[in-house]
This record gives sequence, structure tokens and C-alpha cells, in this order.
Amino acid sequence: MIKVKVAVTNNKIHSIAVTGHANGGPYGHDLACAAVSLVLTGGAGALKNINDFDIRLNEGNGLIRLKENKELSQHDEVVLETINNQLVTLEKSYRNLIKIEIL
Repeated sequence: MIKVKVAVTNNKIHSIAVTGHANGGPYGHDLACAAVSLVLTGGAGALKNINDFDIRLNEGNGLIRLKENKELSQHDEVVLETINNQLVTLEKSYRNLIKIEIL
């Protein structure tokens, strides 16, 4: 199961953490894992103020987190919301493989 934790403060996303594997297909052919990886990696690449974030993208886990004492730009707020919306769409398609928790 892929677990996604989205941390929200003042109605703004400041962290998206992903752990686990979907195990929805053979290794290297799991569409749910591939889709989540694509969304997270593409979203991280779209951040404008990339140095304001801790970004860790590894096999089986990923993190995009706004660093302490950094302001979230409007552009990056939209990027984080887009990542979240894409993950919610994937959760609807792969209900048994992806679980999102809002913190």
C-alpha cells in the first residue's frame, strides 16, 4: 500500500510525504507506483523556489516539505495543490493501493 501524508497549515499544503509500494503488479510494471512516482517527481521539478524545500525522492518513499521559516510562494502553493489533486485522482482509481491522509 502506498501511504501519502499531506500536512496542511492555514489551508496551505506545506508537506507531502509518500511511503510504501502498491504491489499492484510485478516489480517495474506497477502502474500505481509509477503514477505516484511521476506525480511526485514532476511536481518537485515544477517548484519555482526549490531551495525553500527539503526534497527526497527515493525508491519506496518521497518527501516534498517546505523548510522552516520559509514563505510559500503563490506559484509553489499551486504546484503543491496540483500534486495533491493528482494524488487524490490516483487514490480514486487505485482505492486498494493508495491511501491519503490529511494532517
